[in-house]
Amino acid sequence: MNGAERLKNAVVLVAVKDLKQASRVLKKNPMNRKARKVRRECERFFLSREFRFWTEADGKMLLERLKGEIDG
Repeated sequence: MNGAERLKNAVVLVAVKDLKQASRVLKKNPMNRKARKVRRECERFFLSREFRFWTEADGKMLLERLKGEIDG
């Protein structure tokens, strides 16, 4: 894996981590504005055209899978 591929993977992994963290915070405090904003931004990212630049993965499918993990 070259440097560009590692960078792309890292960007996606940070979004996954941020979504999971924001969701954990929201389970404890549903009114946390910062966590709601982060979660909303991550969800938009996974569904965006920009996401396709970073990975060939299906962003909608990944988001649904992550939500299942978070809620499950």
